[in-house]
Amino acid sequence: MDVRVPSTRDGKSVAVVLPGVRDLLPLAAANPSRYPCLLESVSGGSRTARYDILFAFPQTSVTPDENFLGELDRAWRNERRDERDELPFHGGWFVFLTYELAMEIEPSLRLPRSSTLPTAIAVRCPAAIVVDRVTQTTTLIAESEFASSLAQLRDDLDSSSEFDAAVAIESVEEDDPPVPQAELQSDHSEQQLPGADEAGPRGRSAAASRRVASQGDARACR
Repeated sequence: MDVRVPSTRDGKSVAVVLPGVRDLLPLAAANPSRYPCLLESVSGGSRTARYDILFAFPQTSVTPDENFLGELDRAWRNERRDERDELPFHGGWFVFLTYELAMEIEPSLRLPRSSTLPTAIAVRCPAAIVVDRVTQTTTLIAESEFASSLAQLRDDLDSSSEFDAAVAIESVEEDDPPVPQAELQSDHSEQQLPGADEAGPRGRSAAASRRVASQGDARACR
């Protein structure tokens, strides 16, 4: 049964809470224009890896130029919202920064730039799907001006063929056969993470996520 929350403080956001956890990766892969960014906790349901956030319906974006940080600060102040509760996101910005952005702060630095990743990017999203691995719930949330988008989020979830309810993710992990000790050894000269090909698309995606995380930092900002 859905738990409907008409609004939070001052009507700034609306939410629908669904029982069970959903696999958000298929939605992100199937419709990147609607769901441009995904933060996924791959280490389970600990307090430091509690939430997955799929950002939805991108609006404004800030891309690298001569003053990325200044432009982002102005955009954030213009649309700042101050809602605080258990949820980590109520509408706001997804921000990805690489170490090379330090050259904007300290021009004397000379750092090699990535040929595949942007130096920085910020995308404002007024809606999101938030999975809570501790409470085993999935929350659809949107700023009040985008309340109608909740229906689209729900439709997308319901139509996803790769739906994981309740503790399905944990049960799959528990059913995995043990890996022989010999297979745990890896050659540190390899660029690809061990087991990526054997695990299929999800394994390769996780490997890519770890490589990206090693080169920069992604955050959700209100």
